[in-house]
Amino acid sequence: MPAVSFSNFTLKDVVVYYLLGIFFIAFAFYYRKITQGSSLGVIQHRKAYLESHKELNEEVFRAIERGEIVKGMSKEEVTAAIGPPRRIQLLRTQPVNNEVWIYRNGIYAAMEEGILQKWDIRKKLISLR
Repeated sequence: MPAVSFSNFTLKDVVVYYLLGIFFIAFAFYYRKITQGSSLGVIQHRKAYLESHKELNEEVFRAIERGEIVKGMSKEEVTAAIGPPRRIQLLRTQPVNNEVWIYRNGIYAAMEEGILQKWDIRKKLISLR
């Protein structure tokens, strides 16, 4: 294998590698800002929600504080605990309104009439009954 000599690089090569390096560094900072911003937003929302809802029962209050969900939480409480879902799948069931909230981290939360009934991780189908 021939040895690489830095004297073989032209000015064009140096400029291209320099610009690629700048691009990757800028992308890394941008990606970090985006991912941190979303999680910080959830934490700030959680904190504000808890401060304005002192009347919550102890179990729900502690679960939201820890970023966890428990059966019986309302839509607002689930959103305060783990953030908004990536997607909501409406289930056509009568006479109740059922939804499955799907999160980026693989959590599937089943809501019946706006109340959390079940949740699971990485399950694409949740049976409410």
